[in-house]
Amino acid sequence: MTALRHRVSLSLRGIVPQLPHLCYAHGMRFLSPDPLLRREGEPDSSATPSPPPSRGGKGAGGLGLPLPLLLILSIILTACTAGTTPTVPATVAPLPVYSWPYDIVLAEPLWLADHLHDTDLRIIDLSEKPQYSLGHVPGAVHAYWQDLVERNSDTYGRLAGRMEREKTFGNLAIGPNTTVVVYDRTDNRAAARFAWALWYAGHPKVRLLNGGLAGWAAAGEPIETTAHTAPRIPYRDLPDESILINRCDMSHAVNDPNVVVLDVRTDREMAQTWDNTTQIGSIPNSRRLPWTMFIREPTVPVLRSPDDLRAMLASVGASPERTIALYGTFSNDTGIPFFALKALGYPNVRLYDGGWAEWGVSPALVPTRRQPCG
Repeated sequence: MTALRHRVSLSLRGIVPQLPHLCYAHGMRFLSPDPLLRREGEPDSSATPSPPPSRGGKGAGGLGLPLPLLLILSIILTACTAGTTPTVPATVAPLPVYSWPYDIVLAEPLWLADHLHDTDLRIIDLSEKPQYSLGHVPGAVHAYWQDLVERNSDTYGRLAGRMEREKTFGNLAIGPNTTVVVYDRTDNRAAARFAWALWYAGHPKVRLLNGGLAGWAAAGEPIETTAHTAPRIPYRDLPDESILINRCDMSHAVNDPNVVVLDVRTDREMAQTWDNTTQIGSIPNSRRLPWTMFIREPTVPVLRSPDDLRAMLASVGASPERTIALYGTFSNDTGIPFFALKALGYPNVRLYDGGWAEWGVSPALVPTRRQPCG
């Protein structure tokens, strides 16, 4: 807020040329602090907890801003919706580009820039809608990853049924020959989960934008604010059961020497009980590799180098000839490890959709949240 006060206290004449950058770098930080889009010398607002909002003070809504500052801010926000095409100057070192054994599951920023106008390409932004409105990859349409969450399941995060999947993917005009590129503007987990769901629904021609929107911006590629939609077409869902594992199969996999069960939760996620609906613990015989270890940093979610990933996976015995079963607290935690393993050429990678939310459910809830295995 200190940096913002300094900037908007400038004269309007000085602000106008900066509007595109202010819209993106500051407007998006209101929604989700992002160190990547910080200007040189600005404090990292994500490093320390934000203070609680004031109940009083100057200005509308108790924001503590004087009226002139609010007027200038309103001008900025109005200009942010005017359809400009800002380019975000990168404040980080150029992102590395590696050679992947199975690179068709990833889209590097340079690759996407070269294919941006392909007629059979669909770019999907899985950020929150206000964030999409403030800036996205040119031509990208918006989608909610939550549309692919089963609403009638007692376990949060389970994949929605076939009808919902067909509706969601049909609304995005995903046809048999469409190459789909997905991303979001935070840690790419929402995008990776959406991409896995699309793969499961019979469309493996999907790529995860390596680095997400932050990586795209860091590469110096353009950002636009024009909203796009896609015409609805029929989508035929053909489930690929080879990339999914359920609780009953997982109960056998934990004792199978040909299977490695990877727990991708962070320490913080492992300590959560979600209002005592889950226990503290882990699936028996699982090995830990938090999802954050698969990327360089959450603010710029570029995958670590193939050599680093191979060494990390080898340290827990997760070799390519074994089946890798992934689980997190919820299904969206496992998408990034899934795509990292696929990019490395691992042929058998399966995602436990129920996750710890199902396996580790509190004993009192077991009768209602666990069906007996047949």
